[in-house]
Amino acid sequence: RAQAVEVFLSHTEKPHRLITRSSAPAMLHAISKAVAATFIKMSEPLKADKLQVLEVQRVEHPDLWDAYVRRREEIAADLRENGSGLVSVPVQTDPYFSCDDSSNERWLFHGTLPSAGRSIAASGFAPDARSARGTLFGKGLYFTECAP
Repeated sequence: RAQAVEVFLSHTEKPHRLITRSSAPAMLHAISKAVAATFIKMSEPLKADKLQVLEVQRVEHPDLWDAYVRRREEIAADLRENGSGLVSVPVQTDPYFSCDDSSNERWLFHGTLPSAGRSIAASGFAPDARSARGTLFGKGLYFTECAP
């Protein structure tokens, strides 16, 4: 499966870092527990009553990760300086992952097609104004705290 991820990433333009399975057992455990606890059967074509996570691989684009960390720190500083003004609402994934509460960081699920996954790995999440897929509530990025 690591080879499949490497092939997947070879179709992108920017450098990526594949964090190998050997460094991901804790993440596999956390994601497995979060998926099991939050799974909601949303459609009839899905015959399964539960999902099993077999493997987790973290794909990280160093430049995008660095930009994310900088922005997370800016948000935390802004919230400290200007008062939170945010109402922190518990999210179903909260018990399974550690997050930076000072920036109101949360783990959420995002389902996508392989072609979109390559684009996300190359340039991050960006709403495509031309896309008509998955726009039930208008243009934007859609995430969920459940594993549908």
